Amino acid sequence: MTARNWTGFVVALLAAAVGGCGGDTRTADLTVQAPPSCALTAAGAQWLAFSAGVNGVYQLHVMRSDGTCIDAPSSAAGSKFFPTWSPAGVIAYMNNSGGKMQVYQHDLVAGTDTLLDVGTLSATSPAFSPDGSTIAFEGYAAGVTNASDIFVVPAAGGTPVKVGAGSGLSAGPAWSPDGAWIYFVSNRSGSYEVWKVARTGGSATQATTSSGILGRPAVSAGGLALAYTRSASGGAFSEVVERTLSTGAIRVVSGQKDGEPAIDRTGTGLVVTSSRGGNPDLWLLDASTGAAVRQLTNASSIDGMAAFGPFP
Repeated sequence: MTARNWTGFVVALLAAAVGGCGGDTRTADLTVQAPPSCALTAAGAQWLAFSAGVNGVYQLHVMRSDGTCIDAPSSAAGSKFFPTWSPAGVIAYMNNSGGKMQVYQHDLVAGTDTLLDVGTLSATSPAFSPDGSTIAFEGYAAGVTNASDIFVVPAAGGTPVKVGAGSGLSAGPAWSPDGAWIYFVSNRSGSYEVWKVARTGGSATQATTSSGILGRPAVSAGGLALAYTRSASGGAFSEVVERTLSTGAIRVVSGQKDGEPAIDRTGTGLVVTSSRGGNPDLWLLDASTGAAVRQLTNASSIDGMAAFGPFP
């Protein structure tokens, strides 16, 4: 998995079902609306951020987890991937404008996009710490595309600090709920597995032995389990599983061409990117049973990389 096809993970994961996105002529039909009743602080369903791609260009969107109040908050140039929320509602994302992977932060109130200063590194797959003070990201040294490490940097920008250094590619950081640990995917053992490292750095330890892991892991609300995508045989070709960290027990949550799990703050809801309907859309599942609760998007765009926000 190279740097470039990691940043386009949703495309790689679902290309077999939709014929890929290269040269695609589909047009978006997302209904973009944000009436006053959709204020971010209003009571109601939790908020999601996600990326929606048309003709290879991905735009940032937000909506409630009941599928209402879809809005496109940022008009900045370039494709926007891997949204992540701060507790204050700022959304960080990777933008490839100018041919370099960089992390920006979008202020939903001011409507502004600000570059995160990480020096000479190329940066992607950002993840806000639970307290919002720090952003973990996947970083590449200048001119390097076949090796990456996990870094942390103050959300205001500054000197990145490498954590969990190792060989090969390290990608897709995700924080434990207490902010003490960072989980990430790496091929340093010869196959893609989830590893974890302390926020302060040190030696990384392997957290899974499943192999075939695709994309960023999601940590359960209580920090006791990991949800992630792995390769599957047959028509599904990918499935979401949950691994209990204390025992290593694995439970298959979904096997219907699903991937990119995002767990809500209550631990009861799970949003996945799924092509079960023929097109990559977002679906809300019951986290305990894997049963579909509702289809959240139904557009001709490629929708994925969902992240739950701090509202309501």
